[in-house]
Amino acid sequence: MKIQCKCGEEVVCSSASQKYRWTRQEDWERLLDAVDSEIEKLDSDESKERAIMAIRYSEKSTEVWECPTCRRLITFNNSQVVYLSVEKA
Repeated sequence: MKIQCKCGEEVVCSSASQKYRWTRQEDWERLLDAVDSEIEKLDSDESKERAIMAIRYSEKSTEVWECPTCRRLITFNNSQVVYLSVEKA
């Protein structure tokens, strides 16, 4: 998928071009709880692999891309494109 940045640059939104992920504090805490829970269940190499995959594929973060031209961050919120830019103080 491609998104046109506000500066006019076309940004490719794929896992290969993704630079960042972010998460809300409450989602981060839930992810840590999930990690703890999965670790407590470990008793073999097979269960370790299952735990790793369960954690890896939990959707607790949001994909974020960076425009290579203007450096705006681009993400989605409720299916809407959101642009974030750095402002000078």
